[in-house]
Amino acid sequence: MDFSPDSVGKIVLNTSLAGCASAWAVIASRWIKKPRKVDLSTILNGILGGLVGITASSDAVNPHQSLLIGIVSGVIVILGVDWLSKNKIDDAVGAIPVHCFCGIWGGVATAFFVQGEKIHLGKQLLGSFLIHFWSFIVVLLVLKGLDYRFGIRVSPEKENYGLDWQEHAERAYLSLEKKE
Repeated sequence: MDFSPDSVGKIVLNTSLAGCASAWAVIASRWIKKPRKVDLSTILNGILGGLVGITASSDAVNPHQSLLIGIVSGVIVILGVDWLSKNKIDDAVGAIPVHCFCGIWGGVATAFFVQGEKIHLGKQLLGSFLIHFWSFIVVLLVLKGLDYRFGIRVSPEKENYGLDWQEHAERAYLSLEKKE
């Protein structure tokens, strides 16, 4: 990797543009769906999604391509959060759309946008999926082992009321709180 000032500047520019473009896509998407109802945590997840999406190719794409990668990342974050919610998959902070879905997109985007190198879409897809599959298996085994050894689940009452309040006397993720 080239660490010349020009290369570092290009990486910083592309990374910043992708994060900003992703935030813009999240804001636009949410505003179209529910005008004037965009919460900060969703915007921050959009920024993170853009940063994850550009990571694989930040040194090799041009600024216009980084904007496009960021916009697609923002859309992926919104669609991913909505899909997980619809399918009742618990992801309270949106980590799966940000890191898994946008990470896969980042690998695929590298195959689409990086010119002059032997980058194949199939290999990028395989690598992107294998990284997330491996991570899922390792985390699952570690958590199952910890649960078996120490019991890491809380009571249903505490879980329903919310651990932020139970453990820290704070309310977090207010936009995700149940409206009763």
